[in-house]
Amino acid sequence: MNKNQVLKIGFKNIPVRLILVRLTDVWQEIKSHNNTSKSACSLLGEALAASALLMSNIKIEGSVSLQIQSTNSDLSMLFAECSHKFGMRGIVNLKNEIKDLDINSLINGNSHFVVNILPEQKHLNSYQGIIPLHADDNGSFNMQRAISNYMRDSEQIDTNIWLISDDNVSVGMLLQKMPSEGGYNYELEEDWVTIKHLASTVRKEELLNLDLLTIVQLLFNDYIEQEKVVVLEDKSPYFYCTCSLQKAENAIKTALVDASVDEIMENKQELIVDCNFCAKKYRFSYSDCGKIYHSLYESKKI
Repeated sequence: MNKNQVLKIGFKNIPVRLILVRLTDVWQEIKSHNNTSKSACSLLGEALAASALLMSNIKIEGSVSLQIQSTNSDLSMLFAECSHKFGMRGIVNLKNEIKDLDINSLINGNSHFVVNILPEQKHLNSYQGIIPLHADDNGSFNMQRAISNYMRDSEQIDTNIWLISDDNVSVGMLLQKMPSEGGYNYELEEDWVTIKHLASTVRKEELLNLDLLTIVQLLFNDYIEQEKVVVLEDKSPYFYCTCSLQKAENAIKTALVDASVDEIMENKQELIVDCNFCAKKYRFSYSDCGKIYHSLYESKKI
């Protein structure tokens, strides 16, 4: 079984796109740096799968990130990111270290759900969209419904998304009806209705326990037998982090704008800058901080 995979599927002569993502090792690595409540961890897993689905669905070199912030709930911030090479990272922070929070304690009407698309190409503009918060039939926040509705409204394309995450795996599936040439076509509409129905029969246990190709075969066997199913893309996601010594030094420079070296050291032998994404520690001695302080103010003289 492919441990980490993003699979894009097309249907011959049918304007329908299917994308599936499965994260195991990547999810375990990210989860190991987020010791938090089960519901918060599940929410992060779904957001990671969703970010990979969205990245596979667009054609840019850059990154897609999903971010949730709240001013009046136990969730401080959630961030999930996928690059065009399918490097992935994510973090979730709670305001209080409570291990048994339910989803309604994390998301409420004062929460903000944002998608960011950041192209690497300088001539392309970044994009930020606000995703309305949607509740399920039980009144709880439902990420897959929120993103599905957002994509339908923003792209005017019928989109269905499935997201699920547990301790071992994070899985997502996106089914999208693409625009067809020549306007409405009865046969193509029939195919879309059929494919959407077949996709809707997938069970949570199948998403969590089966590899992606097996899920495709299980759901769309008739189309496979008719040789209408084509693998368009097969990628292997991986964990990555953008932290660096330079960024850690910049964090110290920011602190030194309004404080002295003695004040930020607080009588410690060394200053440690932690990366929240990968847990790497950058250690700075008093002498190191002094050099950063002098470089900061030397640059201001120029």
